[in-house]
Amino acid sequence: MTKIYLLLDQAQNHSEIINFLENNKFEIMESIGQIDDILTQIHHFSPDVILINDKVENCEFVIRQIKSTAKNQNTQIIFLSDDNFRKNCSVEFLNLADAHVALPLNYDILISTINSHTKIKKSLDRLYENNKELSKSLYQLNVLYNTSSQFAGTLNTNKLYDIMIEAMEKTLSFD
Repeated sequence: MTKIYLLLDQAQNHSEIINFLENNKFEIMESIGQIDDILTQIHHFSPDVILINDKVENCEFVIRQIKSTAKNQNTQIIFLSDDNFRKNCSVEFLNLADAHVALPLNYDILISTINSHTKIKKSLDRLYENNKELSKSLYQLNVLYNTSSQFAGTLNTNKLYDIMIEAMEKTLSFD
């Protein structure tokens, strides 16, 4: 189940968005409190997607803080804004979010955007795991090569080949 953290302005009632997302089998958590509380909530909830609208107070600062603290979680940020807000913003600010959805919301576009960003997050997580295993394997091969180079002058060639083959089999087994 995809976890979505909602960081929407407190002045408006967002029950329609919340009900729609819950009906589409998303796990929802709404923001409560100040920026420090929000960052703590994001850390503990570890959402897949964060929805932020342009009415949030100091939204540029909030997005920058979320980006810096949620870097290891690979959280996707979707920014909800109207045309007037986007026209008056700098390109640098607009590039902070991973996606933009125009207000008023078209729920089909919102669901599609959330699903595509969830797939991106899963792909990046899988890539991270594969790279971690590959890095470990390459390190082990490097150690094997350095060790075998040190023993090359002192061991029998056949014994050296046996040691290298055995070590490579262990290394490539990913156990």
